Amino acid sequence: MLTQGIFDSFLRIAAPGCEVVSAHINGALLCLLIVVISLYLVTRHRSTKKKLPYPPGPWGFPVVGHLPLLGRNPLETLKKYRAQYGDIFSIQMGSYPAVVLNGIDVIKSALTVRPDDIAGRPKLYTANLRSELRGTNGLAFSTYDRAWKVHHRIANSALRMFAGYRNNPVEETILEESGRLVDYLLKQNGRPFDPREETALCAGSVIYQILFGRHSNIREDRNYCRMVKSLKDFVEFANAGNPIDVMPWTRYIFPGRLRRFVEITEVGLDVYKQQMKRHAETFDPADMRDVTDALIHASEKITEEEINLGLTRARLNAVISEMLGAGSETVGTTLLWSFVRMATSPEAQAKVHAEIDGHLGSSRNATFEDRRSMPYVEATILEVLRLGTITPLGIPHTNIRDVEVNGYRIPKNTFILINLASTCNDPLVWEDPTAFKPERFLKDGCVDTSKADMLLSFGAGRRRCLGEFLAKVELFVFFTSIMQRCSFAKAPGEVYTFDATFGLTMKPKPYRIIVNSRPS
Repeated sequence: MLTQGIFDSFLRIAAPGCEVVSAHINGALLCLLIVVISLYLVTRHRSTKKKLPYPPGPWGFPVVGHLPLLGRNPLETLKKYRAQYGDIFSIQMGSYPAVVLNGIDVIKSALTVRPDDIAGRPKLYTANLRSELRGTNGLAFSTYDRAWKVHHRIANSALRMFAGYRNNPVEETILEESGRLVDYLLKQNGRPFDPREETALCAGSVIYQILFGRHSNIREDRNYCRMVKSLKDFVEFANAGNPIDVMPWTRYIFPGRLRRFVEITEVGLDVYKQQMKRHAETFDPADMRDVTDALIHASEKITEEEINLGLTRARLNAVISEMLGAGSETVGTTLLWSFVRMATSPEAQAKVHAEIDGHLGSSRNATFEDRRSMPYVEATILEVLRLGTITPLGIPHTNIRDVEVNGYRIPKNTFILINLASTCNDPLVWEDPTAFKPERFLKDGCVDTSKADMLLSFGAGRRRCLGEFLAKVELFVFFTSIMQRCSFAKAPGEVYTFDATFGLTMKPKPYRIIVNSRPS
């Protein structure tokens, strides 16, 4: 070997007679050379090994990426991209390279097989700004780490304390608000009308009282009225589009939009801060009134280790402001979809009425436990959720490390969109996917859990919706109580297209219906 020969020659010239030493050194050099060559071959093999490809995708514009190409209905555009590029494709969301995951198999695999990997959140400008205005991070947009896990566990325990399946004082509030909504619907005396405003008020009232305590007449609560107005303004703002999140530099071009966001946010946060102040002043551990009390109680038991993680009372309580909007908007929107589906599906409505009459009659109030004996009602709610695709993209994810999904490499910190809408209308999963058929969720007279599990309305993985169980309670009790007393019909001349307004949630476009009283 050339290196060994050169070294031997050097030894003979420099130190004649050192043959023994040279022999030992020759052996050591031989071993070293074998190691070096082995490392070289391994490194070369790894470097020449074919790397996994980045997901393919369509051409986009410089700077703004694909934002101008998504159009007024981004879901239809994403559907076309999926048909062309497959279940995983890439786009550019302004300043962020993004990957879109589609289909039940790909999404479940990505979010549940290695759930920690895609549990991050992108650093969106408005989310960071909201945290600054609030003075602390919340839960929805926080980094996925040990502090997040502890925070999530505490928030989940506080929520379940007041809305758990078995001991559920929340049902009384839901029944009260559903009764108010029924009274409003029936007061229209069979005239065509738009149910949006009152439905939003009743749905918002439930989450408000769960978080901040019961109220004899919630509509007289000034802070509640301010919260409802703030939420309405925020939904309208979000529906108009907000490029600041993915192109932060546009805040200098559209300063008016940023000011409007701050104005709306400050109203909602002021309501939250006033309630937190009132609760701190009147807190009594022997009288737990609501979720806010439960979180205050939990904050008094924070360990030194949790404090070192960055968990403070303010941070624990910040989840309250996030629950306010999410809990109101999703339930109210789902109810609006249920009304129009009943009005346009008389056969399904008749089956819902028959099951309610057979199990509850006309006088007994519904409870969440009744769902086990009312599979058709539950299947109807599932079908409303499937076709409504209330939160089709949810909150974007990021991956906290490089990941492989179905043969593609997604580099760390990629903006990941979970296209839940692709799981709701996929003809490979749902037969005749555009038709309203609650029966698709039934098997042998019961809810088919395998089909229900394919419906990812509340997400999956680590970032699955915190309030999922509460939303299910609300939807069942609200819907059953309303259908117990009401029947829905089309308004003359009204055309129901089932088109939705893409925004914070997928709301049905304004419609009018007729509501009649059922015989008691």
